[in-house]
Amino acid sequence: MGDTKNQKHVMVALEPTMGDHVLKQFVNTIYDKASQKVTLVHCVEYRFVHTPVISMGFESSSGRVMDLESVMRRATLAEGEAFIKRITKTAEKLGIKVEDTKVLVAHPPKSSVKFVLCDYIKERKPHMVVCGAQGKSAPHRGHGYLGSVSDFLTHNAPVAIMVIRGPSQHGQVAS
Repeated sequence: MGDTKNQKHVMVALEPTMGDHVLKQFVNTIYDKASQKVTLVHCVEYRFVHTPVISMGFESSSGRVMDLESVMRRATLAEGEAFIKRITKTAEKLGIKVEDTKVLVAHPPKSSVKFVLCDYIKERKPHMVVCGAQGKSAPHRGHGYLGSVSDFLTHNAPVAIMVIRGPSQHGQVAS
């Protein structure tokens, strides 16, 4: 195995609908275990609307008054951690040596997935980021077949971005 000091850091940003596909394409195209250290990243998003009733909290079965927003945040984070645990197992089955994993939290309107991911990329300074693109919203914005997160990252992240299109998009030409 290569010297870890000379390994390139590749960050793979994953989401549940395309995570398996992105990992398979990553392995089939550019992954090199000897020269790359891999971090898997997943960003969860939760929305919470404050109302006077909800802001007061509620009583749990133990009789404790709990803040509903913090309960929702913990549940969302737990869902993200379950996904990253599952996708890490998938990566390892594909032969990827995962060095690190990270679950990030975006809370609109204060932050969104694309801004949280971009900030994390700037902080961690990987050599490259690999992400998927479903392209569901892009044709409406005239951006071909990139999704809003992948499009944002290609224009704003300070590193190379490899975008892997969804399996249903192969062979399609952007209009």
